[in-house]
Amino acid sequence: MATRPNKPTVLAKRALTALQVLQKASPPDVVIQIGADSEQGGLHKWRTLCVPFALHVDADAERLDWVVLETATQPGWHVVAEALEEADAEMAFYKASNPDIDGVLAPDFFASWWPNLQTRDTTVQCSLAG
Repeated sequence: MATRPNKPTVLAKRALTALQVLQKASPPDVVIQIGADSEQGGLHKWRTLCVPFALHVDADAERLDWVVLETATQPGWHVVAEALEEADAEMAFYKASNPDIDGVLAPDFFASWWPNLQTRDTTVQCSLAG
């Protein structure tokens, strides 16, 4: 007996294909990425679309290293190593045992989802008024 493909999976693949076609036919002119993250993963698919202008904001300057390298060949890409806040102020920036969680929320905030998550370091940074 032959198995039939899972209907939701087939529909999801068709929707993804349609989205990919739209992205290629009409790519974005500008991308604003808050939290630059590492240079890998699903959040970086837009980089294949040849976006001429991009603004990358992350409170951790080290996480922007890959973007700084890209700006040599992408003159429309800009980097801001600041935390965003409603007003200019000093704020705590936390480094967690999982670098994807680094940010202005203390790792304790995520304890119910990640019980083993720990704070590795805390620094005080100036924020950029949003």
